[in-house]
Amino acid sequence: MSDKIIVIVVGICSIAWMVVHAPQCPAEPRLVIIGDSISAGSDSWPTHLQGYYPHILAQGGRLAREYAPPRDIRVTNGDNKAVYFLSTGDILHNADAKETKKYISAHAQLLTSRGFDVVLVTPPIFGIDKFNKANRQHRRMINRMPGVTHCDLAYIWDKSLTVDGYHPGIELSERIAWTIQECLE
Repeated sequence: MSDKIIVIVVGICSIAWMVVHAPQCPAEPRLVIIGDSISAGSDSWPTHLQGYYPHILAQGGRLAREYAPPRDIRVTNGDNKAVYFLSTGDILHNADAKETKKYISAHAQLLTSRGFDVVLVTPPIFGIDKFNKANRQHRRMINRMPGVTHCDLAYIWDKSLTVDGYHPGIELSERIAWTIQECLE
C-alpha cells in the first residue's frame, strides 16, 4: 500500500514540475471575425488574410439584430482584434437602420470593453435599386460610430466579381481581405 502512495505522489510531483517548467509559447495575436455569409465559407475573405489565423464566428443568414457575442469572448493578450462585418442581411431584410445601429453599437462596445480593438466593416454598396436607400442609411449610421476603426468596401466592391450579386467570388474575397488587412494594421 505504501508503494502505491509513493508512486502516486512521485507521479503528481513529476506532472507539477513539467507544468511549471514547460517552455512558454508566446501568445499569438487573436483575430475574431464576426459576420454573415460574406465572411463564412472555404473561399471567403478571412481565408485570404496573411499572417492571421482568425477565429471565425460567421454564419449564413446572421443578422446584427439577432446576434449576441459569446459571453466568454475575451482578450487573451494585449494584441487582440475583432472584425465586425454584420448588417448585410439587415439591409436585405429592410431592417430599420437606427435599430440595427443600436445592436451594432452594443456589440462593438461589448467587444471594446473586453479588450478588443474593433474594425467595423461598412456593408458594401450592392447597386441593386430596391436596396439602395436602406444601404445608404445603414452606411451613414455605421460610419458615424465612434471608438472603432472603420473599413469601407465601397471602393473595391465590384458586383461583377460576385457569384450572385451579394456573395464575393475568389477575386473579390481577396480584395476584401487585403482591404480589411490594411484596416487591421
